[in-house]
Amino acid sequence: MTILNILAIIASGISILSVIWMVAFKLAGMMQKINALENNGCARLQIIDAKVTRLSVQMEPFWSLVETSIATSLKHPHTQEYDRLLSSIQNNLNINDLNLLSDYLKDELSEAQTIKDSGRVLSIALVLARVEYKKKLTV
Repeated sequence: MTILNILAIIASGISILSVIWMVAFKLAGMMQKINALENNGCARLQIIDAKVTRLSVQMEPFWSLVETSIATSLKHPHTQEYDRLLSSIQNNLNINDLNLLSDYLKDELSEAQTIKDSGRVLSIALVLARVEYKKKLTV
C-alpha cells in the first residue's frame, strides 16, 4: 500500500465522518424545532380547550331556556305527539323521537316562514338547532 492509498483512505474517512457529523447536527436542530412546535402546540390546545369549556358552561343556561320556555311556547292544543316531544326535549329522547321532533319542527318552520312570523321562526330555529345537536350526540 502506497502513501497515496493511505492518504486517500484517510481523506475518505474524514469525508464520511464530516457528512455524518453534519447530518447529526441538522437532525438535532430539526428535533429541537419539532419539540418547540409540539410544546407550543400543546400549550395552544390547552388554551383553546379551556375557552371551549368555559363557553360550554356559559351556554348551558341558554340551552336550558331553549329546551323549557321556548319549546313550551311552540305547543299547540291539537298536536299531542308533537307537544309530548317538546315537553320531553330536556330528557334523553331516543334517536327516533329526535328525528320525529325534527320533522315536526321543520314542517312548522316552513309554515311560520310562509306567514312571516319572525318570532316563531326564531323560536323554532333555536329548538330545531338543539334537536339537531342532540341527534349528533345520540348517534
